[in-house]
Amino acid sequence: MSKTSFDRAIKLVKKCDDYCCGGKKPKKVVERAQQLLGFSLSQQETEYLTKFGYIEFFGVELYGIINEEFEDDGEYEGCMVEWTLNERKTGSISDKWVALKFDDDGGMVFLDHSDINDNGEPKVILSEFDGQMYKKIEILADDLGEYLLELVEEQLDEQ
Repeated sequence: MSKTSFDRAIKLVKKCDDYCCGGKKPKKVVERAQQLLGFSLSQQETEYLTKFGYIEFFGVELYGIINEEFEDDGEYEGCMVEWTLNERKTGSISDKWVALKFDDDGGMVFLDHSDINDNGEPKVILSEFDGQMYKKIEILADDLGEYLLELVEEQLDEQ
């Protein structure tokens, strides 16, 4: 079901109000992101980044690749790799987490590479900052596809 949810979400997201994406990213850019992060990204993460770069739609911004050189320019919002690397430097996140989305309630949504499902996909977690570190609050979805599909279906129901 993992890939099925992802594929369904990818088809439906383009129907959301105010949909936009960053555009396709070359495989070599995603490979560079993996080098910087220190581990391989999953099939869904790789497909998401190579096909879209990042995704935005009404009220939702999923982080991705914006700056293909991954330069530290101090602007991290929306940048999956840069935000993750910056927070690792400060010691505020696990080295197995990858930033996915700022949560409306002030938390952060991460892809947790220390908790991989049976299909090789990281779980999607919600965390809150306690003043020093982000702490995992709950598992939001079994994988990126399930999480994205939930966000997209919610948006389409409200349109």
